[in-house]
Amino acid sequence: MPIFVGTTQVVGSSGTNVMPLPTTTAGGSLLFNDGTNMYWAYPGDTQSAIGSGWRYRTLYTHGYIAAGYKGSNPWRSLNKCWHMTDTTIYVGEQLDYSGSYLDGCFSDLNAYVYGTFNGIGVNQASSIHTSSYSLFNGTGRSQNDLNFNFFGSGTVPYGYTGQDPGNPQGQDGTAGGSGIAYGTGWNTTTNTQPTGVGGWEMSVARANHGCATAVINQAGYIFGGSSAVTNKHHLPTEIMYTTTASPQTWVATAAVGGQNFAYIQGLSTTAGQQYMNFANDSFTQWSSFTGAGLSSDGVNKNLMSKWGIFWCGRDTNTSQNQALCNDTNQTYTSTVSKLSNFGEENYHMGQDWGYMLGNYNGQQNNWAVKYNYSTQAMSTLGFAAQPKGHAGTSSGASSTAAMSVTSQVRD
Repeated sequence: MPIFVGTTQVVGSSGTNVMPLPTTTAGGSLLFNDGTNMYWAYPGDTQSAIGSGWRYRTLYTHGYIAAGYKGSNPWRSLNKCWHMTDTTIYVGEQLDYSGSYLDGCFSDLNAYVYGTFNGIGVNQASSIHTSSYSLFNGTGRSQNDLNFNFFGSGTVPYGYTGQDPGNPQGQDGTAGGSGIAYGTGWNTTTNTQPTGVGGWEMSVARANHGCATAVINQAGYIFGGSSAVTNKHHLPTEIMYTTTASPQTWVATAAVGGQNFAYIQGLSTTAGQQYMNFANDSFTQWSSFTGAGLSSDGVNKNLMSKWGIFWCGRDTNTSQNQALCNDTNQTYTSTVSKLSNFGEENYHMGQDWGYMLGNYNGQQNNWAVKYNYSTQAMSTLGFAAQPKGHAGTSSGASSTAAMSVTSQVRD
């Protein structure tokens, strides 16, 4: 609503010298006055261009590494990394199923690990199962028929009032639903998921897949793992469905989500390097990456930042090289060397720096590396930063979190 000082409008949708209303993604931010200008911003922000909601939508304070494996043993473990102190603590065996050679996504509130399997001594087992945990305290979560029904079953999770992806008229009676068909609900007799759609489960079994989180859109995408099907997880409602099929049937797949695009790699061929536009879920050949003669086998992983740059794994599993890329224009910038030859990394994004917690360099280990976004320098961290609870871990699923959430997109 417009705000007036006397008869003068100072906040609203239009008018001379009128401060615009905050956008949905800037909800919860404060109105600042620097003596010359007024702007909506989060603490620490110094510019008015906050509308994109990318860099200061949330202030990341910690992250997690879940699952992974050592030798032939996949884990159910969870480790929490505090960014201000470079300290990682073991928070227990929180996942309902173990897993390795997998990936995950995260919302403002929870994280999801896709492709977990209830196996011991099994790696790269294909699965549709999804495990989840709270980003606040690292407590494992379970799906069930009471809290995680699907659209079409008569129960909408968490009091959702936005667009219903399964209803062309929208759940709240307005236009805008996509008309996607969903399952009829969790089978309480067999305690199983209907085939193909709904809930947390993926519509196809996967192993060695890649995932990308669309932070602003609050959606998670799952690619590859021997399938061309693209699953999309609507995170505010925790509903999974199928979106635009990928142009390739990736096997081992590396993926990461930026401000407006997901970047997907695999196959070690030009056709295996693509990026997806979050606005319409469309794929585009990543020509600047392959034009530089780069490729990836999909096992060497990626690290995103909110600084307009990101690191992509290139070449093969334990290559020492990484490609530094630009998230603003989807271009390859330069090749940089990692501190050693390793792959199957567990990367997670921070606010001003990121982490690699565990990798494979001939054996699965708990090596911790910090990436400084401003200087683009890497440094090895000590025992305090390493994952704990097991003697080594690689090929797990990571997530990033803020201590408090100031904005959440609900549609």
